[in-house]
Amino acid sequence: MNFNRISWKLNMYMLCIVCIFSVMCQSKHKNQRKILKDEDIITINIDTLEIFEELHFSSVFKNIRLIPLETNEKCLIGAISQIEIFDNKIYVLDSSVAKSLFVFDIEGRFIKKVGIVGKGSGEYIRPGMFSIDCLEKKIYILDSIQKKIIIFSIQGELEDELKLDASLLINQFTVSSNYIYIDQISAKHIKSKYLLNILNNSGKIIAENFSSKIYQKGFEQPYNISNNFFKSDKGIKYVKPLFDTVFSISEKIVQPYLVVSTENNVSSSEVQQLNKYDISELSEHYKTDFEGFMGITNYMESKNMITFNFWNKRKNHCLFYWPLLNKALCTTRLVDDLVKLEFPEKFYTVSDNYFISCVQSIIPGRMEIFINNLKNNLINLTINERIKLENLTPNSNPVIIFYENKIDFETTN
Repeated sequence: MNFNRISWKLNMYMLCIVCIFSVMCQSKHKNQRKILKDEDIITINIDTLEIFEELHFSSVFKNIRLIPLETNEKCLIGAISQIEIFDNKIYVLDSSVAKSLFVFDIEGRFIKKVGIVGKGSGEYIRPGMFSIDCLEKKIYILDSIQKKIIIFSIQGELEDELKLDASLLINQFTVSSNYIYIDQISAKHIKSKYLLNILNNSGKIIAENFSSKIYQKGFEQPYNISNNFFKSDKGIKYVKPLFDTVFSISEKIVQPYLVVSTENNVSSSEVQQLNKYDISELSEHYKTDFEGFMGITNYMESKNMITFNFWNKRKNHCLFYWPLLNKALCTTRLVDDLVKLEFPEKFYTVSDNYFISCVQSIIPGRMEIFINNLKNNLINLTINERIKLENLTPNSNPVIIFYENKIDFETTN
């Protein structure tokens, strides 16, 4: 009898019951949504995976599309912090340099900015993040300095702004169907002990979820190395560093969606050792001090494929998984042989079966290498793409890359 399997199933049943019960108790009305069963939850056992020392992008992606963003004085981008694709438009946030949300058409032509910098009503000092409510067709921009979320129509017209509760220290957020989901910073001095807060369209907290003491094993540092929310036509997914589970969110219902199974989990006592370090030195200790599995990060999914990262045995792993085939590829080193860049830029979002990344000049030498690859015909492009890219310079705006994922996988490089 496999006692580990039985123990895991019991734990998962308890996890489902706790998550569902805790959220439903906070609901003010009966919710008729489907409750996931144990067999509906995706389980990936990383202890049995073959780990490739190197994996080429061509093993998981079959095609690329390059879209250079128009460069002019109205839309100069210093550093991309967020990308979203909606209604055949590319939304690009530069939160640190230009401090603006830019909108381009799907060919990269500049359309407009959304909002303006300022301290007045409807203005932001620094747009930390944005989210598009695809159903309501509204744009939400977070200004954490002024503790508010500004709401615009999809045309970019100011509609409203919400003053946020002073107790909220927001790490990330996303919006769907007029619900606002807040990822709370976890730290010793923070009064709230919950990681996920759900707000209504008036900005009022209506539900709190995930005790940091339990789900982050007593980790009390304002440290994050991941995009904790992922939103697609399949709904919202939520995961935080040190979580072994990705959760699905629908309105106020929170349920387990994907679980990483391993016997090499880092212990709570080990994690709590990290609390003694200063935030400036925490990154190195987080990555190198422990042999155990340190949780799921940078989760994303398309119609056919799921990808995420995890630290295990002091190495960063990237995993690609095909749910319908129940097959996975995992590596400790990705090589972008499609754009010929040794260290790939991270994925920012997904659109249909395309994973979205970019090449940008904020990374020293990056754009120069990319331009050299173009000149030497090292990248497989259409004639139209080559024409669009022929005037690219090291100071040009970023080039958006659409990677089309394969519906199956290949293990040969």
